[in-house]
Amino acid sequence: MTINEAIQEMQALTQSDNAWLREKATKVIRYNHQHDTGQLSTAEYTDLLNDLARIEEIQEEADTMKYKAAIEKIITTTFSLLS
Repeated sequence: MTINEAIQEMQALTQSDNAWLREKATKVIRYNHQHDTGQLSTAEYTDLLNDLARIEEIQEEADTMKYKAAIEKIITTTFSLLS
């Protein structure tokens, strides 16, 4: 897949019903445009794309931790009610 094909796919995703997907696709397109027009160096462009990917990993981990904390609270509350 070429960069142009990837950008075309991203452009299609900006029309998605999913707000999260639209936001990410829009950012990728914006970063690509800024890189193409010299507003971003290749290093900055790469960093922004990597950050975008890492943000998702962090959010997934945060969600996991939030659910884990909620489950632990329910278990602790249940134990305290049994005592």
